Amino acid sequence: MESKTSISQKVKAFIASLPKEVIGGAKKIRRNDGFGDNILPFELYRNTRQNIERVADQINKSFDFGIYDGCAVLMRRLIEMLLILSFKENKIETEVLGSNGNYLNLSDIINKAIANRTLDLSRNAKEYLDPFREKGNLSAHNPFHNARKKDLELIQPKFRHLVEELFYKSGIFK
Repeated sequence: MESKTSISQKVKAFIASLPKEVIGGAKKIRRNDGFGDNILPFELYRNTRQNIERVADQINKSFDFGIYDGCAVLMRRLIEMLLILSFKENKIETEVLGSNGNYLNLSDIINKAIANRTLDLSRNAKEYLDPFREKGNLSAHNPFHNARKKDLELIQPKFRHLVEELFYKSGIFK
């Protein structure tokens, strides 16, 4: 029986003998963990915040694996997270806190974000917010609704735009 050292040396020698294209391709597969970036591009959210990266990865994974209702709910969740971070970044978090100290529901947060001059959301962002809330709510709460791949493909460009703008408003991008 061969020792662990000699097996390890043989594996290292074999890997070293492979063409660089083969080794580079393997790194790409591992980096993406077997899922694509069909909803949010990796380069948009990589190296932001761990909680943002995890939710964004879950959005992409759920889309790739056909879990479209889950994807819609996670898209809604990411928008809610980014809106709250935007209010915090602009030192106006109290506007989205209720008298009990908890955050308001998303529809109230959206209304406050749209009206808020400090956040200064673009016209497009204001237009996109509520439809994503509605889509996530339908997928979470309506027993007769089933999100479809095409539903999410049609709204993907607006979602990417909205997330990118909220990254700036929340201070994640400078």
